[in-house]
Amino acid sequence: MEILLYIGCATVGAFLGWILATSEKPNCKHKWVLFKDTTINNFRYGQEVQVGYVKFYECEHCKKMKKETVEIN
Repeated sequence: MEILLYIGCATVGAFLGWILATSEKPNCKHKWVLFKDTTINNFRYGQEVQVGYVKFYECEHCKKMKKETVEIN
């Protein structure tokens, strides 16, 4: 009787695992392409100086975006 319970639990667990594994999006091997490149400017001592830059990238496949920010002291 206990063996049937273990087999039933294993079957249900395997079925739920299969559903969760197939429902997720396939992993994308991102190929990032530069989308936009801008500078960050600030006024110091009455002059406009560049204090950093921002680059936006977009994946060619899944269209996911990422941002890279660099600040210059």
